[in-house]
Amino acid sequence: MPPLVRIGDIARVTGRTVGELQSLARRPEAHYREHAIVKDGKSRLLTVPDGDLMDVQRRLHRGLLITIPTNKCVHSAPKCSILTNAHAHLRHPYLSVFDIANCFPSVSPYRVQSALKRAGFRDDAALLVTKLTTVEHSLPLGAPTSPALLNAVFVDIDGKIGSMARANGLTFTRYYDDLCLSGGSRTPRLARVVENILAAHRLEISISKRHDWGPTDPHTVTRIMVNTSPSPLPEYVNSVQGLINAHRRGVKVLDATELLSVRGQVAYVNFVNPVAGSALMKLLDSPAQKSGISTG
Repeated sequence: MPPLVRIGDIARVTGRTVGELQSLARRPEAHYREHAIVKDGKSRLLTVPDGDLMDVQRRLHRGLLITIPTNKCVHSAPKCSILTNAHAHLRHPYLSVFDIANCFPSVSPYRVQSALKRAGFRDDAALLVTKLTTVEHSLPLGAPTSPALLNAVFVDIDGKIGSMARANGLTFTRYYDDLCLSGGSRTPRLARVVENILAAHRLEISISKRHDWGPTDPHTVTRIMVNTSPSPLPEYVNSVQGLINAHRRGVKVLDATELLSVRGQVAYVNFVNPVAGSALMKLLDSPAQKSGISTG
């Protein structure tokens, strides 16, 4: 049984008095603003806390929430990444993937409070943290505390699916709202068990992102190809290569900000597959024309 976390512990890790924390928690909606970002060509709306609440949430995350244990199947956790998540499914003949629709907004304050109590927070401490980290009856997509709280909420779900997978010789991982099940020919059939567990916990699967792939299909885990060696999606590498070539030929000259963004994309490719990343780096930095970037 984990040690009890008290209200005094929350005050200590945040550097605030209990009264200050309760004042912040009284009207949380007043401390958020909406901020739109564009990722992969799609616009997403983040609900971001203001400076004061942001500071409290960051301290809560570092001091308490990040220490809540997670199942080993979770790769949206410290010392893990999309790459460790992809490696778990490398060269498996069958792969089933699931995406939870509106994952963060679908997590209610009640679920957060219950998860905190299971993790060892006293009732009053769990309630205070819940008020400090939820808004409009959900986990805000944009708060630094939301990922750790999502992991705490999913402890029971991760345990059930992980146990089922191990009992059948399969591999299960979760990276935030992306779930993957892989292994032998049982995988597609047992993917229905995953669906049933999620439905029992009132979580909806995004139909457009739900796939079962066999030995002859391309396998993608969190946008990384895993059939042979980990590789970024070919269309992503081709897109980056096209931008670099257009810049070098003077067709579309990129400004400093755009070049910085391209270097970030190249760094991502290099993180996933150093062979492809090195080729893109040489193309970007060399004055001579080169072509034929390989994704490895």
